[in-house]
Amino acid sequence: FAWGYNVEGALGDGTTDAARAPVPLTTLQGVMVRAVACGAGTEEHHSVALTEQGRVYAWGSGRSGQLGHGDTQSLVLPRIIAGLDGRVVARVACGSAHTLALEEGGALWSWGWGHFGQLGHGAGAGAGNVTAPARVVALQGVVVARIACGSAHSTAATDAGAVFTWGWGVNGQLGHGDAASLPAPAAVKALQGVHVSFVACGLAHTVAPPSLSASLC
Repeated sequence: FAWGYNVEGALGDGTTDAARAPVPLTTLQGVMVRAVACGAGTEEHHSVALTEQGRVYAWGSGRSGQLGHGDTQSLVLPRIIAGLDGRVVARVACGSAHTLALEEGGALWSWGWGHFGQLGHGAGAGAGNVTAPARVVALQGVVVARIACGSAHSTAATDAGAVFTWGWGVNGQLGHGDAASLPAPAAVKALQGVHVSFVACGLAHTVAPPSLSASLC
């Protein structure tokens, strides 16, 4: 079910009409959805759904490529992201106009708005938009377990408790002790020795609580 603002089809009900009460997404009828995530841009709004089989649907605004369908078209109905075919996705997260997908086994994929480096593809890849899922190669060899997105920054945490951040950093939301933006993931050194249980992001801040078994020294 979905409801609320719908100017670019983010509700996925086939219309662009706002809904003041929950409406069913008939396109997903019979699909077992295990997780959902929503973008929260000021002008762009998109939604993604993760199925029990590890497939990902996306719909709504596609102006920055955040739907991952290889173009910048907006969609009023959910569509499977073909670029992830053959991969089993375990988690999804949305920024204001970018999307992350965490594959089982720990591989991370990103697409959408990349102006501040929030896709994590590095300076050599530029800071442009990406319209289809692309592997975050800087984290190859790192088994990512949890992900979260702010408006224009991204975070990843491992089962070992390490935290990586990248993207927009003007408010210090990356946690690296400065206000610089980063185009590729970097470990948050201030959290070394702290086993983080998960990460969460606001528009321009990040929270990472330690696990119950962790000790702060």
